[in-house]
Amino acid sequence: MKILQVLSNESEPKVSCSLLDKEGQQKEILHIELQDNGLHIYKRTMEDEDHYILPPIPEIDSLIKEIIEEVADELSVETIIYKFGQDNETEDLILSSIWHDLEKLALAASKHAAVSSEVETKVVIGIVKFSNFIQAATILRKEDSFPLMQIFADFSTEPHSIKLYNEMGQLIENRKEKVDDFEEYVKSLVNEDDFIVIYRESIGRSPSPIEVKYSNGATLYVGVIFKYIIGFNPDDALMPKIKNKRRLSTVIRGTTYVDRLSESSGVDVVIGNPVTLDKLDIETQKVKKRIRRTLLKLGVADSEIDYFGADQTVLREIKESNPWMLLVPVGFLILGSTKKEFEDFASRIMMGPTPDGMEILDEEIKRNLSNMFVGYLASLEEALILYSDIDEEVSKDE
Repeated sequence: MKILQVLSNESEPKVSCSLLDKEGQQKEILHIELQDNGLHIYKRTMEDEDHYILPPIPEIDSLIKEIIEEVADELSVETIIYKFGQDNETEDLILSSIWHDLEKLALAASKHAAVSSEVETKVVIGIVKFSNFIQAATILRKEDSFPLMQIFADFSTEPHSIKLYNEMGQLIENRKEKVDDFEEYVKSLVNEDDFIVIYRESIGRSPSPIEVKYSNGATLYVGVIFKYIIGFNPDDALMPKIKNKRRLSTVIRGTTYVDRLSESSGVDVVIGNPVTLDKLDIETQKVKKRIRRTLLKLGVADSEIDYFGADQTVLREIKESNPWMLLVPVGFLILGSTKKEFEDFASRIMMGPTPDGMEILDEEIKRNLSNMFVGYLASLEEALILYSDIDEEVSKDE
């Protein structure tokens, strides 16, 4: 029996995989490591060694797990054993906290864009829209491997948070200013006429569906995405309640342009209750429980579903939070009669409402919930970095 042992380093952004054969012999066949220019993957086989670099994405857990499972399929592995550190065996992949540093990931993605470009120019600027809130840029001389400057921008607050790093990776400026056009802002920092901008987007990544085949010949493509409504409770008042969840789910479905759930396709929007961050794991489990009831009717086992955007590891790491930080978990159960239909629904949910749709959603949320919530469907990572930045600013003021 072939066993793949996955060892996740507790303190560094490194994951190694070893193959254990029936004789008990062990051989490392895969190593994944985050460096300043991307995600480095080293694959070793009997014949040769393959090394390639991928741009980091916000859902780094999903990407790494896909790489591991792809190798497991190639080797016809029967069992995957996960470990976090040398001795701590876990049910699933757990990554060290460094893997969830969105600033580090975004800057690495922007350097990857600059380094991997094949353009003839003195200076190349790699710009990445890493999420709806976050952008990053790397300014690089084409013949060099180290950047002239890197820029990280967080647009979740007003004024925006801008960080500038020098060629040694040292923070040289931490500004608060309004930036209307990030690309133009970065270009204004370049003292060179001969440059080219390489622009990439990391957002829009969506889950892979599971394929469910029925005895009547029908096939459904099923998946779940979680998003979060962001809110605040600065006066530590009573916890706000949603007056009409059915109406809110209808508005969310309408502003994301997805169909109502039917027997063969559509989207079911399941809305939780407002909670503080330390109770988010429990509330998310309640939403999952409601989704499971529908999955059961569809003949889909819960263990087969990847709850995209509700990473259990991240949720369990949230131990403490200020009482004024609130989130409402929203689960999207997606059914597609074809894989293309599923992907269309998933893409619309990941991208969220259009600007006009956000205005409609914002009005509904303020009327149905509280004017302390905003009409934006954030990923868990976006929400956490937003609250972290606000908490940091509040702590400085105190």
